Amino acid sequence: MSETKQQCSAKVQRNRRCSRDGVVIEDDKSWCKQHAPSHVKAWEEARDARWEAKWAAQDAAVAKAERIKAAEAAVVEAAVAWREARSPTTLVNYLVVAVDELIDARKAAEKGTAK
Repeated sequence: MSETKQQCSAKVQRNRRCSRDGVVIEDDKSWCKQHAPSHVKAWEEARDARWEAKWAAQDAAVAKAERIKAAEAAVVEAAVAWREARSPTTLVNYLVVAVDELIDARKAAEKGTAK
């Protein structure tokens, strides 16, 4: 008794059927390994996960850059306020805190972590 192979049920270019033999049976249809619905779903989920990881890395890089930019602006603002006030005792702590935040932001960016 010979077993006849069924062709893959997938529709490909110009509504033609895939020319491969079906090796997986899903939903009462024969599919090749590439077009089996479970394989397609797994491949799409893996692709989406790769994109999400790439976008998350880009978002993290933007957040780090924005944190450094904000810290630099705070240092400049503190320095300007200190210069205009001409009273170092009242604004020196503000400047020290701003500089510390800038240093922390740059260190975090170098290590690859964001607060």
